[in-house]
Amino acid sequence: MNAFNTFTCLLKLNETLKINEPTIVSVSYPTSTSATIYFTASTTSGITDYQYSIDNITYTSIGILTNYFTISGITNSVTLYFIALRNTLESSPTTFSLNPTYTSKATIGGTGSGKLLITSNYEYYVFTNTSASSTLTFANTTDIEYLVVGAGGNGGPIDYGGGGGAGGVLKSTVSVSSGTTFTITVGNYGTYSTTRSTRGGNSTISGNGITNGTAYGGGSGAFLNVTSNTGGSGGGGSSYGGPAGVATTGNGYNGTSGGNAFAEGCGGGGGAGSNGSNCIFISPVYYGGAGGNGTSVYSDWIITIAGYMNTVFTNWSNYTVSNGIGYIASGGAGGTGSSTAAITGFTARTIGGGGSGGPRAYANINDTPLPTTGIPNTGGGGGGFGGNFPGYYQYFQNVGGSGIIIIRIPII
Repeated sequence: MNAFNTFTCLLKLNETLKINEPTIVSVSYPTSTSATIYFTASTTSGITDYQYSIDNITYTSIGILTNYFTISGITNSVTLYFIALRNTLESSPTTFSLNPTYTSKATIGGTGSGKLLITSNYEYYVFTNTSASSTLTFANTTDIEYLVVGAGGNGGPIDYGGGGGAGGVLKSTVSVSSGTTFTITVGNYGTYSTTRSTRGGNSTISGNGITNGTAYGGGSGAFLNVTSNTGGSGGGGSSYGGPAGVATTGNGYNGTSGGNAFAEGCGGGGGAGSNGSNCIFISPVYYGGAGGNGTSVYSDWIITIAGYMNTVFTNWSNYTVSNGIGYIASGGAGGTGSSTAAITGFTARTIGGGGSGGPRAYANINDTPLPTTGIPNTGGGGGGFGGNFPGYYQYFQNVGGSGIIIIRIPII
């Protein structure tokens, strides 16, 4: 083999062996001498270890089981080097400047609390607690952006229930002056019963300068001939004639009506990215309609907080991130049924936190998979029950996912 061909073969071998580096997406500072680093894993298969260094010489292993790690004993500003390994091969380092004594642009207060995440360009304040309100007080005059997501609506509770609508999603900007305080309240799922499955709770940010700070909770799914709710996004209709709900202007999309008493599938709840889908017939099953898509307009926000959110709800990113794109607030799928097929017709959830729809079942709770709830802090709608489910609400409540509020401030 001549020298040119030898060089070409070695080049191709090196390209084959290249390890893609992990991505540091955000950092928080638990104390004035420690940092927690949230990262996205390397896209190379077969990674055997991740390691970090603050001097690019001596590296420390963190293993491969987490998407975050904490470093203690940092006494001044340092540069973090972070690599992925596959056996003896290693990636190029990802770097990030750490400064645990960093002075934030706002202060979190209130019993609800919140989390500050820092990137190279922004501060992200993330609020997830539905049991109490939080406050955010600004130290200086600054411009901010805020993203507010209402809670998803509950899925229809019995016998061909429509999917719950996603919580409303709104984003806006405002200039705040020094000393301004905002109050932040995150919506939770609504009450649940066989006579009325309610819409999700509103999420609200209020304070001086805020003129549009409420994202409405998603509409509940219809069941029997009971109408679904309007909401941030509308709930799905039922196959018994219960019509779909409509969305609040500027918050989301409409649910879709179900079939009729002979087309035993229910409509999907609306999502923040699209309307819910109609039920479809694939012999011998009437499948419930899929929930409306979550929105990917705020993908960078979702990607940034995903590592931290996995510590709030296990595998949160599995329901909100797909192929490197972040989604939020998808609708719940409608319930399924067929007079000739039982324990079938499952309609999967869509990316963005909405629940899956339940298939038809007989009289035993163990006969079938149940519909799933909306994922917490996504605003996803709950999935609707399938046919022949009267009374099953006492075993399971297919509620919507709670909301979330994020405030972003540029680092200048």
